[in-house]
Amino acid sequence: MGRREQIDPAHVPEMEEVAQLLQQARRLARLSFRRLEEITGVASSSLNRAAKGHRTSRGVVEAFVRGCGADPEEALAAWERAQPVCHAVAAKPQPQSSSNFGDLVWAMRELRARRSKPPTLREIENAGSGLMPRSTISSLLGGAPPRRVRKDLLLAYMRAMGETEDEVDQWEAAWERANANYVASPPVPVRMLASPTLLSQLADLEMSRWNCIAALIDQASVGSDSRSGPIRVSLALETPSASGGRPGLCVFDNGPGLDADSLLQRLRDGWTTSTRGRNRAFGMSFSIATARLGTLITIRTAQAGTRRWTVLRLDLRALARSSEADWMTLASERKAKVSDHGTHIVIGGLRENWSADTWRQLRMRLGDLYSHPLREGHLEITADGRNVRPRMPCIWGEHRSVTYRGTEISAVQRIDSTQRTVHECLDCGRSGASSDICAGCGGGDLRPLTPRIWGWVGVQRYLDRIDYGLDFYSNGRKILTRDKKIFEWRDDDTGQAELEYPLELGNRGGRIVGEVHCDHLRVTPTMDAFAHDPAAWRAVVEAVRGTGPLRPQYRQMLGYSSPNTSPLGTIFNGFRRVDPGLRYLVPGDGRMAIHDEARRWAELFRKGHPRYQADDVWYEAVLQHEGLEADGRFPPDVPRGPS
Repeated sequence: MGRREQIDPAHVPEMEEVAQLLQQARRLARLSFRRLEEITGVASSSLNRAAKGHRTSRGVVEAFVRGCGADPEEALAAWERAQPVCHAVAAKPQPQSSSNFGDLVWAMRELRARRSKPPTLREIENAGSGLMPRSTISSLLGGAPPRRVRKDLLLAYMRAMGETEDEVDQWEAAWERANANYVASPPVPVRMLASPTLLSQLADLEMSRWNCIAALIDQASVGSDSRSGPIRVSLALETPSASGGRPGLCVFDNGPGLDADSLLQRLRDGWTTSTRGRNRAFGMSFSIATARLGTLITIRTAQAGTRRWTVLRLDLRALARSSEADWMTLASERKAKVSDHGTHIVIGGLRENWSADTWRQLRMRLGDLYSHPLREGHLEITADGRNVRPRMPCIWGEHRSVTYRGTEISAVQRIDSTQRTVHECLDCGRSGASSDICAGCGGGDLRPLTPRIWGWVGVQRYLDRIDYGLDFYSNGRKILTRDKKIFEWRDDDTGQAELEYPLELGNRGGRIVGEVHCDHLRVTPTMDAFAHDPAAWRAVVEAVRGTGPLRPQYRQMLGYSSPNTSPLGTIFNGFRRVDPGLRYLVPGDGRMAIHDEARRWAELFRKGHPRYQADDVWYEAVLQHEGLEADGRFPPDVPRGPS
């Protein structure tokens, strides 16, 4: 730890200041990258790259510094200064050089960045006299592709940035030029088979608001490459016009985008009974989500290198009146830059109101659903102008362990199982051994698939009646959250299921948690369960908990000759009891377990309190229960288990 780190020769020069601050924080905290990974939940490789000056996300920088027990304000300010938008051009933007809306949006971003103390979104909103909602400004100033700006909003913004009235007049002339150059092809009706009955059925399907929003977010990552940087998604309410139109939900991203043919094909799959589009962008889940959220949908998407945006508008009210109506139209708009890409979705005719509480709950739910990609820096989400923070796992570090029958058992057990190659049918979604014909539907459109099941099973630092269980992911998004059925053993002979954990804890709850990634499994259209595929699900269960029951004595009674050494079985054997002390790694006060206090510490962990990010506070309570000092026989910073 005493050797000074070197900035990587391949680093981004603008990130050098950030890297130096991260290195300083880590040196002062005397933490290894592996220890920092346990504290933050961010991969050590991502932390290492950030400390060497590579481009990284805001979330990784904040997690890095907080994990070191420091205030992230200085590092985040350096990160903001390092963003390309803040250093594009040294000169002040001039209205005479603006000829399209891309230029105008860039000028808005640059004028704010040039201020010695850039105004907050709330300050800009207050200066706009109702013309500049914070959510609208957030979407304009974010990383989304530039789009058309209302004239009244532009002029109000320029006044808020301190432009004189003469300069505001010049910006108005620039807007007129941009508007004249804003070329859009006339909308053309698109004939697509869909019935009012199907629309009604989709809108009636049970799908929570949070899952509906997640279905819109999911489409951003389809076809993306994590090496090109994080996917950024922004959600906001936009007012269509200053005259007081109904607000629409705006979702935009910097994903790869789609061409017109691909967009229409995927929507066609989603609006029919085809299973081909169910787990793809703009497939069945997207159709259900939009039908439940609103009635007027506008999709604007493009790939890098093309010259125009594809603009698709769907009027579900017209479809509800008649299947012969022109309910879907296709148009195009000229791009500001050929390199622009991504997707911008606006849903009008919202069926429910959106309050401040709705946004607060949405940020919490999305932080839970996308915990893994958010904390790994693969995804960034803002909702109503505020960052969505990942729900971090509050678990014992991997270096903590207990002894079970003479063997050290680490508090985190890794899962990594590669399955045999199968062939997936692109028509019905089933998989099988045949490479020629699908046994389910008889189709011949098959593709080889080598499933991988990976993740971890660990031990939470506190006991809870509800907050435990395993999360199951599909392509970066939780499908099952804190699932407890994995703790049931099903007897294949009788078909009966028997709960095995928390069996010995009565009604006090449990503390075994984990994350399991199984991207190969099909998901139901409502995205809240995995599709029925008994063989594929059995393989996932066996990768997590092995075969047979978890309980050692019950295994012997049923004739199993060896203990259950699966990841869940190993954790179960070592940590199923909650007696205080080192034997089961449970905090105590010398007389009894202090479960309530451990939960209170977990609340401070969730709030980001630096002292409670690592597990040292919990471990000190374990040692004190045993009558040991924190700097005695088992110091918190000395690994006791296998690496």
